[in-house]
Amino acid sequence: MERERYNEAFYDLGKRRRMRRKLDFILRAYSLMGLLLAIMAGGYFLLTLLPFELSIEQQVSLMIAGIGIALALMSRTMIVLRKEREVEEMEKMSEYESVTSFLDTWVRFERISKETLEKDNEDFNRHSLRSVISRLYEEGKLDKNDVIALDEALQTRNSIVHGERPFSAKVAEKVTESLIEIIKKIAVP
Repeated sequence: MERERYNEAFYDLGKRRRMRRKLDFILRAYSLMGLLLAIMAGGYFLLTLLPFELSIEQQVSLMIAGIGIALALMSRTMIVLRKEREVEEMEKMSEYESVTSFLDTWVRFERISKETLEKDNEDFNRHSLRSVISRLYEEGKLDKNDVIALDEALQTRNSIVHGERPFSAKVAEKVTESLIEIIKKIAVP
């Protein structure tokens, strides 16, 4: 259920980003077309100011050259815009991967910590993470720094799951590394 809320919040955030990118893309395309139209109109204006007449063949060749330049500029702009979009998509995938990795690591921490306490026949509230963490601390399996790191991880997890704020991939990676170290510590027999 928590994962579904996270996925829904992440999907909504992604949907808003995609809409903004699409609008940005459309505005850039219109801007490019307007610029090309202005360049072509300026060129035509300059041709009408010249004191000589161009033959039909010369006019057609100039028009073809203008269209060629316009197409080249438009194609180049489209390539740049597509590369930008690909970079944004890769960043989004990286962010999603980091957050997913964190959530998977958090689930693994919960499972291993509860199994560790059950294996030692410890009495704890299975549904309270704070109870699990305090029992691990009391048993000496965690030190004070681990408890602080777990508190930060718990706040991070709640922020992600409840969609309280946008989340940085770097923060998720840092907290995931801390969790992995804690898991290694408590999983040692």
